[in-house]
Amino acid sequence: MTMSETIGAIAPALVKAQAEIKPIVKDSTNPAFRSKYTSLDAIMEVVRPVMAKHGLFVVQSVLDTIDGEHSTSITVESRVIHSSGEWIAGVVQVPVMQQTSHGFGSALSYGRRYSLSALLSLASDEDDDGNGAIGQQPQARPQLKPGPPPQNTVRKLAPTPKPIPGYHNGSHFVLGEEEPNA
Repeated sequence: MTMSETIGAIAPALVKAQAEIKPIVKDSTNPAFRSKYTSLDAIMEVVRPVMAKHGLFVVQSVLDTIDGEHSTSITVESRVIHSSGEWIAGVVQVPVMQQTSHGFGSALSYGRRYSLSALLSLASDEDDDGNGAIGQQPQARPQLKPGPPPQNTVRKLAPTPKPIPGYHNGSHFVLGEEEPNA
């Protein structure tokens, strides 16, 4: 997440807006996975009026990543801007699975929905525990039997990945090359 130098005005506005945002209904169905999800339209319908009430609005921009001749992913940035000029932003990178307009459109709508949901901490879609990301279908959850309470454990976080080499040429990100005239 990135933000403006100061967030003294946007932070209280976001606190008030988030307190007012109601749960968002899963209004769409994915026939391929037989699952329900919340459409971008449903998210915007709930979020826009509350944000406007507190002097906030959203803009979203898109960049594509090109590896050779093909776009491999798109990056969607969602930015919440306050009437004071302060802002916060977050990005989501989504793979482009098909080199067609439908493939790009699918990645774009998915990226816009998840980028905005993450930035505003919205929870609306079912959590498949990462199974979809690795190509596994979710399995039925076993019935849990009462037992002793879990013990607290400390997990070590993975190191931050190294940035991918490349540069943005004004319309897309070029992988693995240095910027000309740099």
